Amino acid sequence: MVFRYLVDKGLFRIGADLVCPSCRLTNWYALDQLRQHNTCDLCGVEFNATRQLVDGEFTYRRSGVLGLERNVQGAIPVLMVMQQMTINVDSIWRDVCFLPSIELTAKNDAAMPKCEIDFLSLHSGNDPFKGQIVLGECKDEGGVIDANDIDNMRRIAAALPTCRFEIYILFAKLSAFTPDEIALAKTLNGPYENRVILFTERELETYHLYERTAEELGQEILAVSLDDCAQVTRSIYFQDEPQAPNNPS
Repeated sequence: MVFRYLVDKGLFRIGADLVCPSCRLTNWYALDQLRQHNTCDLCGVEFNATRQLVDGEFTYRRSGVLGLERNVQGAIPVLMVMQQMTINVDSIWRDVCFLPSIELTAKNDAAMPKCEIDFLSLHSGNDPFKGQIVLGECKDEGGVIDANDIDNMRRIAAALPTCRFEIYILFAKLSAFTPDEIALAKTLNGPYENRVILFTERELETYHLYERTAEELGQEILAVSLDDCAQVTRSIYFQDEPQAPNNPS
């Protein structure tokens, strides 16, 4: 049912893999282009594919950003973060701009190298004279937040003028954070600075952001703003002993 829904929404395209009898290489043809007589995209030879169509079956190809390369699964947590922030984090009634996969270059500081981040969003914020910026790093299942990621986020945040922006730093993973990752992320907060937001699959997979988290921790959690999310992150992860989910798997 989920796969049919994704095909209907265009995340996967229907087609067929056909082997060229001349070069013996496989071509994929979209359903709208599929014919009994097809031309090989690789060698240019026209061939009769009738027998392959009779004996074969449809195959599917990823479309859009998911179909650029086979190693772009990292786009999935980025899309999930964008969805959750649109639904749950005051984006419904405030102006917001989402910018995935952004390369940042320091304008005046030559010592700061180019840095690519997975996600950046601009929010209007509560203060009419100060906007909000979220800097995001997203990892697929098995990905690791390391010291280099933390250092990049620290330097980018330091380069932004705090007189114009409230700055938040978001890390998202499709698995639980390790103790080392939590300890590294904690260093981005200060005694009076609460700007780190952590999301795992339990926050990203549910419609309401902290629905599953509240059930696992046995707490009532309400978060409708970036500051709320940072406060929840601090209470869950950055105490002396971070609270672990009831089912770590």
